[in-house]
Formats: sequence, structure tokens, C-alpha cells
Amino acid sequence: MSCTTYNKNEACVANPHSSCSQVMFFLFFFRREKTRIEHLQWEQRLMEEKNKRRKALLAKTIAEKSKQTQAEAVKLKKIQKELQALDDSVSNDIGILRRLIEQASLEYSTAW
Repeated sequence: MSCTTYNKNEACVANPHSSCSQVMFFLFFFRREKTRIEHLQWEQRLMEEKNKRRKALLAKTIAEKSKQTQAEAVKLKKIQKELQALDDSVSNDIGILRRLIEQASLEYSTAW
């Protein structure tokens, strides 16, 4: 008589009257646990690779956004300088117009 038998699902069923039944049970149990642990380790490696790819993509995206932000900041400074130049030009033109109006007003008042 053998120390183990197999049912239709290939599961090991230990013979309680056999001297090796406990050994066979533990062998079966440890093989199953080893397979489960190997599967979990494989899943862990997959997750680590997936996380590594995500991290790289995130770093790339952050770098691109940072570069875009810096480019926009440079554009904004340029626009601010241009606006300041326009403001100075308008202020200068307004000053000229005021002086011309004042001069015309004085000439008009002295002409009467």
C-alpha cells in the first residue's frame, strides 16, 4: 500500500495509517507554498517594473512641464518689458500733447 493517493483533482490525500503520511502532507504543503511564494515574487517584480516605468514617465512629465513653465516665464518677462516700453512711450506722448495744448491755450489767450 502506498503512503498517498491522488483524487481526481490531483490533490495529495495522505493515508492516515501510513508512516509517511505526515511527510507527504508537509511536502505537498511546502511545494504549494513555494509555488505561491514564487507567484507572489513574480507579481512583486511586475509591480516594481510597472512602478519604475510610472516613476520615469512622471519624472519626464515633470521635466517637460518645468521647461514649459520656464519658457512661459521668459515670454512673460519679455511681454512685461514691451508693455513698460509702450507705457513709457504713451506717457511721453501724453506729456508732449499736454505741452502742445498748454502752448496753444497760451497763444489763444494772448491773441485775444
